[in-house]
Amino acid sequence: MLRLTTGLLYIGPLLAGLAGQGWAMVALFAGIFLLSSVVLQPDTWPRSRADLTRPGAAVALAALVATQVLLVVMCFGFGRGLGGVLAVQPGLPVYLPAALSLASVPLARWMRGA
Repeated sequence: MLRLTTGLLYIGPLLAGLAGQGWAMVALFAGIFLLSSVVLQPDTWPRSRADLTRPGAAVALAALVATQVLLVVMCFGFGRGLGGVLAVQPGLPVYLPAALSLASVPLARWMRGA
């Protein structure tokens, strides 16, 4: 069940790309992916400013953010490419893909806690 809820996280940018939404949506999905990382893996994030002064902490945080943004861009780009190749552009409401991704965060937290 946890994998299904995590799948919702990735389906959001894929559907947004498939629906032909603009690249500006990448920032929104990157924020949702980072929120998911904070909620599901809080130990990877610094708890205070002092944590950032540790050697390599800032680099690790930047790598985590870059990885999440890269995942979003890949899913979104794959959706855009798939929509272009198949000449399909579903008429989804703008909020639906983002709502799916955002809904996965509390669902995954609930599944992990259960």
